Amino acid sequence: MAYLSSPDFDGTITYDSDDDGNQVGGLGSVEVYASGMRNPLGIVLHSNGKLYGTNNGPNLNYGNMAKGCDGEQIEDVEEEDKLNLIEKGNYYGHPNFKRNECVWRKFDDPSDDSYTAPLLVLPSSSNGIIEFQSDHFE
Repeated sequence: MAYLSSPDFDGTITYDSDDDGNQVGGLGSVEVYASGMRNPLGIVLHSNGKLYGTNNGPNLNYGNMAKGCDGEQIEDVEEEDKLNLIEKGNYYGHPNFKRNECVWRKFDDPSDDSYTAPLLVLPSSSNGIIEFQSDHFE
């Protein structure tokens, strides 16, 4: 979340140098609502009050990717896109090493205490989401 109307807004997010994931820049102006999403190109605040978003999977043929903060690599992967119910504080599987998120999770891993699985797996590339409202079917 970014508090753009704050007179002290500073959107520069930086982390401390010891890589423990503590944000030092942008405090009071920007906070992470939920993490672990890669290019959530479609987000909608539904009339039910819940936030949903699509999440693009990794690109094939861009080389190996880091699996964790220790530098371990996994082979070039291709995964489907995801539809997530985005809830505050949840982690959705795509790590940000600067935030000390060190575990990459596959789209078909089940939810646990540290990971929230998608509601639905979508074909790539699903780049949007919309809520359609109608009383036609009531």
